[in-house]
Amino acid sequence: AVGRAAGARARRSVRVRVAETGADGAVGTAEPAAAAVAEGASVEELEPLSMAVRAAEIAEKVSQFRLHENDSGSPEAQIAKLSVKITMLTEHAKRNPKDHSSTRGLLKMVATRKRLLNYLRIEDPDRFQTLVSGLNLRLSKDMSYAAKSVQLEE
Repeated sequence: AVGRAAGARARRSVRVRVAETGADGAVGTAEPAAAAVAEGASVEELEPLSMAVRAAEIAEKVSQFRLHENDSGSPEAQIAKLSVKITMLTEHAKRNPKDHSSTRGLLKMVATRKRLLNYLRIEDPDRFQTLVSGLNLRLSKDMSYAAKSVQLEE
């Protein structure tokens, strides 16, 4: 019993992470990521800083499609945000094929985006077409046929 407890303590001590300090001595600062994004570094250079890259890319896409300055909840803004996340998670899934939990999250995001697109297609077909062309989304046959039939009805 003593050996088993000693082994557990040893494994626990290996898991302890060492905190990195920034230039100002603070633990875990985000300064390098923000500076690199501001300088316009490429995605390959920023792979370790991908969270900052994702946040900047999401903000850029949402600002393109928002309806007013403080808009974050319109279907266009939500679809734009989900599209960026889906693109990044798709790349992650290709690199990590055994990461099933991320793949599940990806599928949930795709389903949410599809529901939002269906809502927007029914409510305002013009906004729907503008968004789809702006984000370069490929539509399924069902959705593209339904979009044409909604336009014909008007």
